[in-house]
Amino acid sequence: MIGIIAASEDELKPILEKMSIADTATKALLKFHQGTLSNIEVVAVYSGVCKVNAAIAMQVLIDFYSPKKVYITGVAGALDDTLQVGTTVLVKAVTHHDVDPKILIEYHPFMNSNWYPIASEYDISAINNHLVISNMATGEKFITQAEKDEISRIFNAHCVDMESAAYAQVCYANNVPLTILKTITDNANDVGICDFEKNVEHCSRLSAIEVIRLIECDFQQ
Repeated sequence: MIGIIAASEDELKPILEKMSIADTATKALLKFHQGTLSNIEVVAVYSGVCKVNAAIAMQVLIDFYSPKKVYITGVAGALDDTLQVGTTVLVKAVTHHDVDPKILIEYHPFMNSNWYPIASEYDISAINNHLVISNMATGEKFITQAEKDEISRIFNAHCVDMESAAYAQVCYANNVPLTILKTITDNANDVGICDFEKNVEHCSRLSAIEVIRLIECDFQQ
């Protein structure tokens, strides 16, 4: 069994369309879809936005379904002009940009770094040369251009979302492997923001395609 999580219904929809769903269950007000994807046993859920919802969904998924690995799919915003709308990012490492970096090192879960390593096991050239490997920062608000510049400078991150560091923190605490794939909906200069809703639908499909490819690569060898 593997898990797939997206933040929103729109981001999860392309995955559900490809699944053969055998059962659904509601836990912690979340609907879990259990079935198969490419003949692989899967449970999929959308968590809701922001870090508390992300953490709830991930912990419930781990407690009730014991996934061998979890994949995150969906969208993100770019922090610099190296990432354009429609680019899919395989997240190398993720951190909280709105948490003091020392907190999670000096206190539970006593990490060695404020970064969660994610994709070190992948050889990008062997997967898909259209993917970009990059660092991500997570925080619970929409950010201004000045804040984008500051986050990019301080954390050397190239994209941002509101959930992924929380997903990663729960997986870290439970020793569950995690892969994060996010497709860019708006670039660092807010190009794409006017078409955000349309971009979310389109980019969620691009992300789902790449997630399915990675799952097949990981589990059909």
